Amino acid sequence: SLYFLGSNLFTTSFTPFLRSNQLSYLEIVALDIFLSTINALAIMNQLSDMSRRGDPAVIVDFFSLRAIAFLIAGLGAIYFTGRPILYLTVPLYLMIGMAQTNITIGMNKMIYDRMPSGIEGGILGVYSAFNNTAIFFGSLVSGSISLIFGYHITFLLASLFLFISASLMEWHFHPIRSW
Repeated sequence: SLYFLGSNLFTTSFTPFLRSNQLSYLEIVALDIFLSTINALAIMNQLSDMSRRGDPAVIVDFFSLRAIAFLIAGLGAIYFTGRPILYLTVPLYLMIGMAQTNITIGMNKMIYDRMPSGIEGGILGVYSAFNNTAIFFGSLVSGSISLIFGYHITFLLASLFLFISASLMEWHFHPIRSW
């Protein structure tokens, strides 16, 4: 759930952040289309083949990649303003899109492989409830954190939550990396 909390802290505030840096709605929509395209292309690469195994090591690495992107966004919000944010967002969205697709594939596979049979509906219901609560809470507090402390703090907090998520998965699963 920390992953979903951190992700929604970031995604809820990033579009207003782009708008506050004078990006036009057209540019923001173009960036969103770019992110969606990266998500679609990420399904077709070798990394998604690794994610389809549900290997915790792969998931931890993609959590970390997404956390690094959020960290760069937080630092970028401190050092860049105005139009240069557009040029920072393109590589960020590349990292975020690659990570998100592979996290989704890997987490779903890992969860389905580890569920005891006969109670799948109950387990998925609890999983969904926790994640949706985190998504709701992340979205709810994101704007307030950005308004009070600044966008950079929101993005750095999001990064922290994803790094904690990656660390907890590393600690729990002790994944073995073959690469």
